Amino acid sequence: MTWHYVLNGSPAGPIDATELSQKVAEGVITPATLVWREGMTDWIPYSETRAAELPTAGGTTCTHCNGSFPPDQLIQLGGSPVCPACKPIALEKVREGVTTNSAAVQLRTQHLGHEASLRSVGVLYLVGGILTSLGGLLMLIGALRLMGNPNLAQSNQPVLIAATIGLVLLVVGGLQAACGFHLRRLRPLARIPVGIISALGLLAIPLGTLINGYILYLLFSKKGRFILSPEYQAIVAATPEIKYRTSIVIWILLGLVLVFIVGAIGASTIFGG
Repeated sequence: MTWHYVLNGSPAGPIDATELSQKVAEGVITPATLVWREGMTDWIPYSETRAAELPTAGGTTCTHCNGSFPPDQLIQLGGSPVCPACKPIALEKVREGVTTNSAAVQLRTQHLGHEASLRSVGVLYLVGGILTSLGGLLMLIGALRLMGNPNLAQSNQPVLIAATIGLVLLVVGGLQAACGFHLRRLRPLARIPVGIISALGLLAIPLGTLINGYILYLLFSKKGRFILSPEYQAIVAATPEIKYRTSIVIWILLGLVLVFIVGAIGASTIFGG
């Protein structure tokens, strides 16, 4: 059985059932995409295609469109499997309160551990950024005071270096704190800057490599990408009664990082003095 579909206003295809399922999974074909196969009287939206007319690939059936898909391409909403093409519709119903709260609760519960880890990393970045900014501010103030000392007029170069380092720490700490603030709230815009900082942190062998490698996994894994999305924001808003708990692993990592940051600030302050 071959299928045709409308892409950018023009017919495309033919493709077989497996290719159709793949394009649905990739988002090329959405519930609103017009599809047609031989035997149909007219083009119809993919979401309105009857079960007998949908592709079967020996997978799991989506409860919204009745299409068959590999199990790893489906998500569970209220105990019912939903395909990638129907996920926006299902989540929009959750956002609008059309579906029962049990669907949002189940999806939130499935991702709660990962969500808690991401929020905890946000706390780590927020606290680390504040401490780094504080250290930079203290170094900058100390350097400015030394620059005003007439007895040190001939040794201004080290003081200027200390002032520059302090200013850099102040700016970097502020950016880090901002990233932590947004990550704490699971905002999608935090993924890229936190990812860049964590990628650079991989060079801090061995502790930094382990910590930042874990953070990168949290950000860019399948669960991480979904949690840092507008769809998951709707899930969180629909389930305010669910509370997350920070894992002991994150508390240990936070403690290690704080010790490292405090030590670095202390060393920088001594150098600045």
